[in-house]
Amino acid sequence: MPRSRILAAAAVGLALVGGGLCLLLCGGPDLGGRILVSFTIQPQEDNPEMATVAELGVYDSDFQHLPLEGCTLSVFEEMLFEAPEDGGKIEVRYPIVMSSDEQDSQEQDPR
Repeated sequence: MPRSRILAAAAVGLALVGGGLCLLLCGGPDLGGRILVSFTIQPQEDNPEMATVAELGVYDSDFQHLPLEGCTLSVFEEMLFEAPEDGGKIEVRYPIVMSSDEQDSQEQDPR
């Protein structure tokens, strides 16, 4: 699966995180840093053309703030992807950079 497809599918759910919802709910507007999320994209058993997120977790975090990390992970739990062409699994590490300052966030954007 091309990296661009993973990024496109993730962008839909990450609009909530990028918009600062998790920061506002869990940490306040002055919180900022990076969370590295790890997950596996694997085909659904009942629909092999689609894939879901499995083995989801925080690989690394600047925050050490469980409510914020949990909020971020909850966005990934709902993501759907096209299934990998070979029917296998794809291991992903996805960086999320959060900032209360819009310019800082754009400068650190991992894309």
